[in-house]
Amino acid sequence: MKISPPRLKQVERCGAARIKWWRMREKEAAVISRVRLPTVTTVGETWKKATDAIRQAAQSELGITKPDRRKVDKQACCGQMT
Repeated sequence: MKISPPRLKQVERCGAARIKWWRMREKEAAVISRVRLPTVTTVGETWKKATDAIRQAAQSELGITKPDRRKVDKQACCGQMT
């Protein structure tokens, strides 16, 4: 009788690329210096332009993750055997 260890299940992919926000502590000054805020017109439009400017500066300075990487099911990999 052979007993084999459980195999890693590759359940899903991560999806879209994400900004590496965990690098913000190291590069905070560089990100802030790259943000150019727009002139104020309406509140909604100003918020939209400001968030776009912050997101664009963060992507260029902090980098983004690679899209469609595989996630490993940790329950199958590291779960306790009973």
